[in-house]
Parts: sequence; structure tokens; C-alpha cells
Amino acid sequence: MLLSNSVIGSVDDLGAVYYNPGRLGLIENPAFVITGKIYQLSKTSFQKLTGDTPDATIRRSRFGGAPSLMAGSYKIDKWKKHHFAYAFLTRRNIDLSVKSSVDSFGDEIDELPGNEYLSGGIELNKRLKEEWFGGTWSYVPVPDIGLGVTGFATVHDQEAFQRMQLQTYTAEGNTEMYYNFKRYDFSQLGLLLKFGFAWETDKLSVGLTLTTPTMHILGKGALEYERFGTYSSSGDQIYEKNQKEKLKVRYRTPLAIGGGLGYDILGGKLHISGEYYHKINHYTIMEGETFWGQSSNREITPLLSDHLKSIFNYGFGYSREINKTINFYLSYSSDYSSAIQKSDNTYDTNNGLMLSTHTSKVNHWAGGIVLELNRSDVTFGVAHAMSKFPISRPVDFPENVDHGLTINPDETAFIKWERWRFIVGISVSLLEDVATRLEKKVLSPGKDK
Repeated sequence: MLLSNSVIGSVDDLGAVYYNPGRLGLIENPAFVITGKIYQLSKTSFQKLTGDTPDATIRRSRFGGAPSLMAGSYKIDKWKKHHFAYAFLTRRNIDLSVKSSVDSFGDEIDELPGNEYLSGGIELNKRLKEEWFGGTWSYVPVPDIGLGVTGFATVHDQEAFQRMQLQTYTAEGNTEMYYNFKRYDFSQLGLLLKFGFAWETDKLSVGLTLTTPTMHILGKGALEYERFGTYSSSGDQIYEKNQKEKLKVRYRTPLAIGGGLGYDILGGKLHISGEYYHKINHYTIMEGETFWGQSSNREITPLLSDHLKSIFNYGFGYSREINKTINFYLSYSSDYSSAIQKSDNTYDTNNGLMLSTHTSKVNHWAGGIVLELNRSDVTFGVAHAMSKFPISRPVDFPENVDHGLTINPDETAFIKWERWRFIVGISVSLLEDVATRLEKKVLSPGKDK
């Protein structure tokens, strides 16, 4: 964890289950479990979300637990060249929400004569959780070469919505309102495989990986769309509503190819890795039946789709033994978004909603120490990540007498995101006799009396 994504060719603990399963067979002591506790402080700044004034910037902070890894490994005596492991990994966990409101009086809406009272607000929300459960088999055909594969069952659960509500009392004594709500929600159980190759010498270690796209097993989702409005001056009324549940879901992930190396230098080890993610052409994740707006007779197709470009992420790190007990680690890694472009996620007759809308690059830094004790390793570290990326501004709230409420999809807001993680981890070696008894119970139940 302290070396982030720089260890495809040099991982030396049970992170091999995720980073390179071929390395598992080259680890000296595979009979241990690793668990970690991570706390994180996240700060999010929504800049110019509803206008260009300082009041249009909204800040949020959150402190709590973070994704972590639990893994274990074992070896069967009569299968000397075979190694096995398992892992439970929270791959991603995002919970992002923001609200903003307006309550004013003046000539706020250009289309309405005179002064009017205006109130309302917007709300944006996104929640994503992805968990991986895997088992690894690694084989050492000759000394210093390892081959391996991890099979991961993946559970992807994602939801997002955008709500805007505005109401006004006009100089003519009319009450007007506008309401717009869009939501998607889906979950999918899938399976993917990660293949790994590893080779090492006294000073150099090399690794290669290939991760398959996710194979769909089952999934379901929901789409919801609502748009209501009243316009007394023109007599127009808007009523459009549609909600679909239990829709079929096909969520896809890209093919990925990675490589890395570790090299002994300057009394420590240099770690370098890179991973290429292939593009995914535009596809539909889920789609409801086409409907016609109840008041407008406008044809609307509720659907959620995605379109990802090819990207290359990289990382490098350095580790060094300070003494027989303390080891030092420092690393950097990139995390480019594969989203094609920013999107305001408004319904139209062709595109519906887009899943990937943030064109960001996240920079990750991490550092810390590992204490090697008698039968355990204890990790203390800190990691920092930061990014800034554009989004379409949902609405411009009134700022002054010369600027009323406007909705312009070409206007841009920015999300500035920063996260600090504080890491405490422990790796505990299993006693050999305990491992032996566990092996006998698994392979020969009833004989170990």
C-alpha cells in the first residue's frame, strides 16, 4: 500500500493477489494473513457551482474509514511448486454529495416582467462501492520464475442523481415552478481474471500482468426521470415522468496490460510500473422503453451508457531498509480518468445519461515505515491524493441586478478534490503447526483426531 501502484514487478507481500499473482510463488513465507485499518480525511471543493461569486463555491469535508485489504495464503506440502491465496478487497468506495440553494427578490428571471420572489436549489449525489473477492493459484516451474492467476468475483454497486427545483412568485401574482430530477441505480455481479508472470534475480525482478474485462453474471438497475413546470404567461405546462425498475444491466470494464520491475540501487530498491487500459466503445449499460412526455408528447428514451478512452497509468517508488527492524517506503502513482469528456447528464432523445463524466487526473503520493517484529510486520503510513476537474454548471443563481437566473450548458464549474489517508496495517505469520493442522482439516477431514 505504501508503494501504491508501482509494484507489478516487485510486490513482496500478499498484495501479489491483486498486483501480480505470479509473484505469490516467489514470496518466502506465504503462510500469513494481512489486514489493515485505514482512516481518511476527504476535502471536496465545488468551485463556481452556481455562479462566479465566492458564495457559489461549496466546500465539504469528511473523515472516516477507507477501503482496505484482507488476505491470507497457504501451501500444501505435497504440492511443493504450487501456492494458494485468497483476498477480500474493497476496490472503490465513493460517496459524494452537494447541495446549494437560492432565496432572493428582484428581477431574477429575464423572461418575467418586473420583480419576483425566487427560491429553490440543486442537489448532486454520487455513490459507488466495488468489492472484489478472489482466490489465487501460483506455480513455480523453475526457480526464480512464477506464474499465477487470480479469479475475482466483483460486486459493483452505483447510484447517482441530480435534482433541481425552482419556484417563483411573479409581479403579476402568479406562482411558477420548475422541477427536474434524473437518477440511475444499478448493481452487477461479475467475474474477472488476472494473469501474472514474475521473474527475479539477485538484483532485478520483472513482472507482467493481464487483466480480463469483467464477465457479466447477473445484475439489475433502475432509471428515473421527472420534469415538471408551469408557465402562466404562455400557458405552457410541463409534465414528464417515467420510472423503470428491474432493468437488465451490462456493465463493462477494460482489458488491461501491465508491467513493472524492481531494481536494487543505492542501498534500497527502485520500483517502476505501468499499466495500459484499452478503450471501450460507446455501449448501453441499461435501457428502458421509449416513452412520450405526458404533456409535451416528446419522445424520450431512458438509458444509461458509457464510452471510455484508452489510458496509461504509471507509478514509481523507493524502499530501503533502515536497520533490521525498520523499512522506509516512498511512492508516486498517476490515476488518469478514461472518461471521454465532461457531461451535464441531461436527457435528450439520443444519448440519455452517461456513466463516466469526470475527466480527471489524480496524483497519489504515499510514504511510511514498516516495523519487522518477531512474527508480524506493522505498517504506519500516510497517503495523499489530489485532483481538479471540470463539470457542466447546472445553473447560474442570481448574483446582482445585472445577472438573473440562467441555465447554460456551456458554463463550467470545477471540482477540487483532496484526500489524506492514515494507514495502520499488520501482517501476522501463522505458526507452522497451525498451518499444518488447517491443511489436514481441509484435505483430510476426520483424520486429524
